[in-house]
Amino acid sequence: YLVTLGITPTRPDTGYGYIQFVEKKNSEYFKVKTFTEKPILELAQSFLESGDFLWNAGIFIWNMKSIHHAFDMYLPEMTQHFMACEYNS
Repeated sequence: YLVTLGITPTRPDTGYGYIQFVEKKNSEYFKVKTFTEKPILELAQSFLESGDFLWNAGIFIWNMKSIHHAFDMYLPEMTQHFMACEYNS
């Protein structure tokens, strides 16, 4: 898994990125649906009113196997950069 931490917003704020989540009943963990970086105030207000957005805390949790797999799938050119770092360590 790739995990990102979110904070329940208390007001519309253009200084934060917003994580939209797909709610699972009876769970504290949610699947990320979208991410919006520092929206305009009107959009931030609509995010707050919808109830399915969190502020991005900028804290990410994963292990190397998971992040390598994600880069292989979604940004394969990044895999080369990771491999170069591993061999130069």
